[in-house]
Amino acid sequence: NELIKANFYEIILTGVNTAGYLDENNYTFFDLLKDINAIPGKFRVRISSIEPFQISKEIIDLITNNKQRWVQEFHLCLQSANDEILKVMNRKYTVKEFTELCDYIRSKNPLASITTDYIVGYGNETDEIFQDEINNLNKIHFSFMNIFPYSPRPNTAGTRKNIGIDNKIKFARTKQLQKLADEWTNTYLQNFIGKKVEVWFERSTIKNTQVGHSQYFFKVYVDETNDLHGLRKDVKITKILADNKVYGEII
Repeated sequence: NELIKANFYEIILTGVNTAGYLDENNYTFFDLLKDINAIPGKFRVRISSIEPFQISKEIIDLITNNKQRWVQEFHLCLQSANDEILKVMNRKYTVKEFTELCDYIRSKNPLASITTDYIVGYGNETDEIFQDEINNLNKIHFSFMNIFPYSPRPNTAGTRKNIGIDNKIKFARTKQLQKLADEWTNTYLQNFIGKKVEVWFERSTIKNTQVGHSQYFFKVYVDETNDLHGLRKDVKITKILADNKVYGEII
């Protein structure tokens, strides 16, 4: 409420195990979202990250049914698309459960952005396991991926068990997966050509271009000399560049 009174137009909910929020009165994360949803005013809310095993259908329904209030981006930390690796990581879900979760989100909003964090080269990642990961990721088609080669850290379970593969193989796989991820991003963004999105403009670039984020959390660039900082505008998406840069024109 204080942020809204101070004219902040986008608020981000963040934390560790964010969707597991629960206070001593059994006030849940879903209760929090319902109360935020009921606050009047022109602002939108983005959830920075949700653990796949903590997001419920009621949370998804609330977000996708209120597109003006909630950024339509679900950042779900998959980490690996192979069940054997997920088990070694001590993750509390399977690839099948994760895929079904993504399918449900898209059944509620086909354009919803589903993004993730991903680790390459963890555990006994054989060629067969890595190919299984690629096959499963091809079914999910994330709109964006943060991809990291596994990096050992002192005094962690991974280091104690000598987990990890040869660096040369690990970095080659990371490069291969990044190329595929960029293609999936482009495929996702192409869905918006000719469509209207709502953009809160944040800054000007040095080339007389204004930039802001859409309600699907991808950046949109508009050729405009006037400063649009802090303004909300409807923008028609006109082109996607090779580097997945999105351009549009103000309606």
